[in-house]
Amino acid sequence: MEDNWKQIKIQPSGTIIYIVSAKDFMKVIKWNPINRKLNKKHINEICQEYKRNGDVMGNFQIIKDNEENLFLQNGHHRCTAIQKLLKVDPNIIIDDLIVEVRKVSSFDDEISTSLFLKSNNVLNVPETENPNAVIIKVINNLIDIFSTGDKKSIIRKADADKRVNRPFINYNDLYTQLVDSNIIKEHKLSAKELVDKILRKNNEYKVKYNSIKNDTIVDKARKYNFFLGIQLKDKFKWVREIRLELN
Repeated sequence: MEDNWKQIKIQPSGTIIYIVSAKDFMKVIKWNPINRKLNKKHINEICQEYKRNGDVMGNFQIIKDNEENLFLQNGHHRCTAIQKLLKVDPNIIIDDLIVEVRKVSSFDDEISTSLFLKSNNVLNVPETENPNAVIIKVINNLIDIFSTGDKKSIIRKADADKRVNRPFINYNDLYTQLVDSNIIKEHKLSAKELVDKILRKNNEYKVKYNSIKNDTIVDKARKYNFFLGIQLKDKFKWVREIRLELN
């Protein structure tokens, strides 16, 4: 990273500010697994703006974990626009980017979560009242509960374009489903309350599927005692079921 990134300042907080070309930036950056779905119309508007003058407005905020991974915290629409333009024309002229890098232990630790929520909270809702913060806590609790024992989790922190096979679940997909369901906001649930409801739903699915024999997916679900990701066509049907039960 440092070979092509020009360091220009170290902030008192430890955040390091770099200047880097758009191409070099896109080579190493990873999407934050808890980023929500992007607005295609907004991406296309950014593409048109970049085509006109190549001016990339605003800094990009990223975190660097203990494994040297660089996760994007803010600027997903701008990055997607850059990625799209470079794919069409690798020689397009785009201004160098200003990037803020913060060192953390992992993308979902307490500091990273706080930074993500603050950088993506356009309504300036206090973090303690932000339902997304509760959802992140819920998912992290589920990861601890359903640890596979091989330093992996039933809830996989895969890149947005990587497939996660059943009965495992993509972290980003689960985050998006829980946010879009509006469960936390509508019913004022705590992280513990939602985790308890999810565990009860998992037990319901266990009763439903556990008796099935000679099925590889069910065998995996049985091994990890996790049955929520077992369905082929509607992996997150259980989220809607929980929401309906609360109404």
